[in-house]
Amino acid sequence: QFMKLIHLSDLHIGKRVNEVSMIEDQAYILLQILQIIDAEHPDAVLIAGDVYDKSVPSAEAVMLFDDFLYRLSRRNVPVFIISGNHDSPERLSFGGRLMEGKGIHISPVYDGTVTPITLEDAAGPVHFWLLPFVKPSQVRRFYPDAGIETYTDALRVAVEKMGVDTKKRNVLLTHQFVTGAESCDSEEISVGGTDNVDASVFDDFDYVALGHIHGPQNIGSNRIRYCGTPLKYSFSEEHHHKSITVVNLGKKGELQLQLRPLTPRRDLRSLRGTFAALSDKAFYETTDTGDYLHILLTDEEDALCCLVAVLVLTLFLHTEKGLEIRCVGTNPNMARAQGINVGLAKTLTLMLSNGCIAFAGCLASQYQGYSDINSGTGTLLIGLSGLILGETIFPKVRFSLKLLAVVVGAIIYQLVIALVIRYSFFPAYGFKLLSACLIAVLIGFSKRKNGERENLE
Repeated sequence: QFMKLIHLSDLHIGKRVNEVSMIEDQAYILLQILQIIDAEHPDAVLIAGDVYDKSVPSAEAVMLFDDFLYRLSRRNVPVFIISGNHDSPERLSFGGRLMEGKGIHISPVYDGTVTPITLEDAAGPVHFWLLPFVKPSQVRRFYPDAGIETYTDALRVAVEKMGVDTKKRNVLLTHQFVTGAESCDSEEISVGGTDNVDASVFDDFDYVALGHIHGPQNIGSNRIRYCGTPLKYSFSEEHHHKSITVVNLGKKGELQLQLRPLTPRRDLRSLRGTFAALSDKAFYETTDTGDYLHILLTDEEDALCCLVAVLVLTLFLHTEKGLEIRCVGTNPNMARAQGINVGLAKTLTLMLSNGCIAFAGCLASQYQGYSDINSGTGTLLIGLSGLILGETIFPKVRFSLKLLAVVVGAIIYQLVIALVIRYSFFPAYGFKLLSACLIAVLIGFSKRKNGERENLE
C-alpha cells in the first residue's frame, strides 16, 4: 500500500504577465486541480511555496486562495503549505494555528526550529517537515556559531537541527534553488548562482517536495522533485508541459511518481513571421485565437538595424559635436580651455549611452522572442569586461574599429565564463568573485601597458 500525496507549488496567485492579470486563468486551473484531487483521493496535499506572487497580495488574490483552501478543507484532506520567496511568511501564516483544526497546516515564520506533523498509514508513521524559504542570514541569526556563509550551509544547519529520524519515513517541503535545476526567465535567481543549494543536504528524506523552479523536473532522482507551476507565467515557459505530481510513498525506500496533465484556459504561444503571413486568415483560423500570443515580425532583420545604428553613431561621433564629446572624454580640462561646454557634452554622452542600452535591450528581446525584467542581470558586468578586454587586446586601432574590439572582448569574456561553468573550475557561488578578479587583472594589465607606452614616448 502507498500513501498518496499531491505535490503543488508556485501558484503565484495574483500574477500579472506583461501587465495582464492571470486571476481568471488561475481560478480555472485551481478548479481543475480540485477535480484531479477528487479523482485521486490523496492522503495529503503539499503546496511548496510561492502561494502568492507578491508579499502583499491583492484582495482578489487573497479571496481566490481563501476559496481554494475552503474547498480543500471540505474534502477532509490534510494540506501542508510553506511560504516561498515571493510570499510574506508572516502574512501567509496568519491564523495558521486556527486552521490546524481543519487540517490546514501552514509553516510559521522560521524561528530556528521545525516541528514535524505526522500522518499514519499501514506502513507506519510519515513525518512531514515544513521548511519555508530561508536565507543564510535568517538561519545564522539562531545559530551564529555554525559558520553559515552560503545557502547550502544554511539549509544543512536547518536540517541538522531538525533531528530527523532516518529510520522513519520523512517528507520535506522546502522552497530553494537546488544545484542542477534547469531554470527559465520566470524565476528570481541570484547572479552567479549564489543561492544554489547542494542536493546532498536532503539525504535524510524519502521525498523532497520542492518549489521555486517553474519547470517540472527531478534533481538526481525522483526523490527530489520540482513539480513546476500549474500555469505558464512567461513566454520562456511556452514549451513546458504543466502537470500535477502524484507521489505514491510506500514502505521505507519505495517511491513512485505519476503526472496528471493540466490544461489551461488560455495557452501562451509565440508566433514568428512576416506581417502578411501572420495576418492571413488561412494561418490563424484553425488556431485558438483566445490564447496569449507573443508575435515576432521578421519583416526587418536585426543585423541590419545594428549596422545602421553603428553607422549612424560612428558618423555622429565624427561631426563637430561628436568630436567635442570625444575631446571631453579624453581631457576635460583641455576641452574646457578650448571653450567646449563640458557639462553639455557629458549630458549628451549619457543620453547617447542610455539610448544605445535601450536599443540593445529591444533587439535582444526581439531576438529571444520574449522580455523579462531580469533579462539584463549581469549585462553591465559583461559590457565592462568586453570594453576592457577589447582595449587591452587592440590598443591602437582607429576609432571606427573600437566598437568591433569591444564586441570581440565581450565574446572572449563569455567564452571564459562558459569554460568555467562547463568544466567546473570554480564553484557556482563564486562567479561574482571570479568576474571581479578577471576585471581587476584586465584593468591592471591595461594600466601597465599604458604606462609602458608613456615611458616609450
